[in-house]
Amino acid sequence: MEDGDTAAVTIFAFVALGIWGLLNAYVGWRLIGPAAPPGWPKAAAWGALAFVAVLIPAAMILGRVFASSKGATALATCAFAAVSVLAMILALVVLRDLALLALRGGAAAGRLLQGYSWAAGAAGACGRLRGAFLSRTATLTILGLAAVLAAAGYVQSRLGPRIERVSVPVPGLPASLEGFSIAQIADTHVGGGSSRGELIAEVVAMVNALEPDAIAMTGDLADGSVEDLGRVVAPLGALAARHGKFFVTGNHEYYSGVEEWVAEVRRLGFRVLCNENVAIDRDGGLVAIAGVPDRSAGWLQPGPVSDPRKALDGAPEGAVKILLAHQPLSAPAAAEAGYDLVLCGHTHGGQFYPWKLVVGLVQPFVAGMHRLGGTWIYVSRGAGHWGPPNRLGVPAEVTLFTLTSSREQPHE
Repeated sequence: MEDGDTAAVTIFAFVALGIWGLLNAYVGWRLIGPAAPPGWPKAAAWGALAFVAVLIPAAMILGRVFASSKGATALATCAFAAVSVLAMILALVVLRDLALLALRGGAAAGRLLQGYSWAAGAAGACGRLRGAFLSRTATLTILGLAAVLAAAGYVQSRLGPRIERVSVPVPGLPASLEGFSIAQIADTHVGGGSSRGELIAEVVAMVNALEPDAIAMTGDLADGSVEDLGRVVAPLGALAARHGKFFVTGNHEYYSGVEEWVAEVRRLGFRVLCNENVAIDRDGGLVAIAGVPDRSAGWLQPGPVSDPRKALDGAPEGAVKILLAHQPLSAPAAAEAGYDLVLCGHTHGGQFYPWKLVVGLVQPFVAGMHRLGGTWIYVSRGAGHWGPPNRLGVPAEVTLFTLTSSREQPHE
């Protein structure tokens, strides 16, 4: 990367770490402050929270420096599991505090600012004792519920993706393209303490059983180098479709050696689309499958930048135009360029509740089918996960799209 790009990444890293530290401090203030007994129990609780706070950045740094080390991978796995529990704790604490604010109004706000628990308002020694007991009970309840929710999310993350079938109405679709199908695979994220390695083989079996006309992989295949993970993704070579399989880069390819990964997926039989398209002719019906690099490509590494309009250069007149783009942020430019359908990933559908609600603040679409002008936008929840092994309420997916001339709304 150039100096300006390196500076931007460094600033982003410091901002992210700062936010992470503030979130941990908030959890400690609201749980440890009012609930932990003074002395060594309180110091130990703060120490444990601080350990978890530094564990995740340490694991990510070590995972980059010692990518082939089993110890670094194990550390990343433990860190992400701890973060999953902490994320549930934070959500529960925020929900509790919002509820208290709503119930107690200004008085509750005053107690929050003073660091008191919700039960500490009783007057006198008796009231203080009862407040401390209730506060500790509430803290233990939050910790227990967070552990249960994180465990449930972990189980769902291990279940693997399910097949989502989506019909896509295209006005004026030629009869020869009725039923034309595309299987989308997004965000497998194998390696680096993220998705389990056997996921790729499972996804390949699922997709081949669908017998699609084309296959689209929309980025974030792996977290690690080709040297370390090439054998894990090797089953992708067995993917088969009548009209080929296509790949576009996600942001994580740029973190893990984009040139090496592009070469590897080509070796596995994929056509890598970089601001270009491939025309498919099925009995006179034409489909143009276009692809763009990830939107962050230009500042993560010098080279081509995402350009949905350029990707249509040379597309046959009257073809059904389909764009593969990793991030939903590409959707507005794709709609302006006149695509019929855009296939995205990146968001993981929010990956788990309640954090799914936060993703909508930075992406125009989070999951499922949407309409933007005359363009259908579909955002996959992804086949794997990144970071916390948690899929609470947001199951992973492999998606099969079927083109139809029907005027009905898309349905799953």
